[in-house]
Amino acid sequence: MHAGSGHDVVSCMRFMRFVLGVFAGLFVAACVASTQPGPPPEPPPLGRERLYYELEVSLAGTRSQGVRGRLFERSGRSVSVNAAGAVVAEHDAGGGVLLTNTGAFTQRPRVHLWDVSGMINASMLPPQRINNPSVQGPTLFRLFVSAECSRSEGWRGELVSVRGGVQIPPVDEEPIDTPMGRFVYRSSPHPWGQHGWFPEAWPAPAPGPGRWPCAS
Repeated sequence: MHAGSGHDVVSCMRFMRFVLGVFAGLFVAACVASTQPGPPPEPPPLGRERLYYELEVSLAGTRSQGVRGRLFERSGRSVSVNAAGAVVAEHDAGGGVLLTNTGAFTQRPRVHLWDVSGMINASMLPPQRINNPSVQGPTLFRLFVSAECSRSEGWRGELVSVRGGVQIPPVDEEPIDTPMGRFVYRSSPHPWGQHGWFPEAWPAPAPGPGRWPCAS
């Protein structure tokens, strides 16, 4: 073997070790970066639709059937209102009243499985109206808001069946009885207003100053 050939082999081996070292460094850096916590999720833009409220039946059809309401802020966190009227993290204690563009919500305590608890729209009280174990039907009401806190604010209601999570379509826009009370189908001719299923007594939108979450 010529001396020049041996030198070339040594140089090649050194180059390969350098390349492997670079790739190993990049791999380690990528692994470290992947384990670092990312930034917290940003709230959706005000024009985008988001989940605003849920009313759900638990243990449907039994003597322990209960109903719980959950109100969500823009970040997706469920919230309650305390006795002083301040918005706080969701809890099971009683609280105060929170004014929103879709009515006033009262924080009701949960003591027993069969209670009507959580954030309940004042239009649905007394609680006996929205917890009837003898009635079958959808067990989940979802309320979405779009263009929130603007003049084009719109509300869309969904009813979901307990079996398979199937959304209930309108049937000639006739009312439907559920364990959560009677629901009606509403169709605003504009992007704003109410669209879809709503509890029969649910109030019309009433935007106003100082109402949550537009005041926050």
